[in-house]
Amino acid sequence: MEVVVERLQGHNIKPSVQRIAIMKYLMEHRTHPTVDEIYTALSPTIPTLSKTTVYNTLRSRTNAYHR
Repeated sequence: MEVVVERLQGHNIKPSVQRIAIMKYLMEHRTHPTVDEIYTALSPTIPTLSKTTVYNTLRSRTNAYHR
């Protein structure tokens, strides 16, 4: 999990429980999952997760990589 936090912080993204879980999911699944796939996989264990959070996290991650 430390690697996940470091990656987020390295791109100036503040780690949160939801962002860490999303990033970890992306690192473990080398496909191009949809927001629905990520949400469906993570929402049972993170009840506070919303599709908006997934969208926003992916957008901030994309923006951070393109700076």
